[in-house]
Amino acid sequence: MYVSRTINLGGRNKNKTLVKLREVSRNVNRDIEIATKITAKQGLTVIAREIQSEIGRSIIQRDIKKRLTRKKLANGNQMIQIAKSGRYPLKMFKPTQSATGVSYKMRETKTIPSAFMGPTRNRKAAKLRGHVWKRVSTHGNAKYPITPLYGASPWGVMNPSTSRLPLLKFAAAKISLILNKQIEKRLKYRLHLLTK
Repeated sequence: MYVSRTINLGGRNKNKTLVKLREVSRNVNRDIEIATKITAKQGLTVIAREIQSEIGRSIIQRDIKKRLTRKKLANGNQMIQIAKSGRYPLKMFKPTQSATGVSYKMRETKTIPSAFMGPTRNRKAAKLRGHVWKRVSTHGNAKYPITPLYGASPWGVMNPSTSRLPLLKFAAAKISLILNKQIEKRLKYRLHLLTK
């Protein structure tokens, strides 16, 4: 970063400039901490948006952010954590019943053969609560137990062990760019005070 303004360091100006430099140096760590805090807040939105792009628009960002937390570390840094929670029920992915099974939409529409949906309000069998279900087994005519079906979770989407490393790197690069802009903004402000 270059400052084009010329500062005269002679006599009284020198003492005044040195006082300002000391003040700037005292505030640098505070400015970096503020920039980091603002970046972490905006980082929650960045990560929620990346997760939403992976699991589909059926899950709104507000629900995703409930599983994200921002934590301040002892050294003044900020950390964003994703709660290792369960997957979203498939009923949240706008499922539709068809003759062959149930279709739902994440990044693309998929169909689960032989699945069925629990009825909605004002219909019988309310205990199924509108979830998507499938029988454990369909051998013969026996009535096997049914189990609810689930979609993705924010933890699963951002977990490096699930081959999501490119998504993690992309989110990290976006957050790094926000941090650089915030630090540059604070430094420009301090330099402006210095050259007054």
